[in-house]
Amino acid sequence: MTENPLVCGLVYGAGVELVMSLIVLPLSALHARGPYELHDLIQGLLVHMVVVGLPIAFSVRRFAR
Repeated sequence: MTENPLVCGLVYGAGVELVMSLIVLPLSALHARGPYELHDLIQGLLVHMVVVGLPIAFSVRRFAR
């Protein structure tokens, strides 16, 4: 993560989205079931990649020295 924060951050954000949508939400009280629209799935993935993954990766790069 310290050498390639952009790539690692995007992958980490995608991983967070997948864990949340495949594990956390089905086990929670929110039982939203399809039909899902492709636009909503892509938007959620992109938001997690940019808003969650990138700040964490760049924070790790800055403070891991």
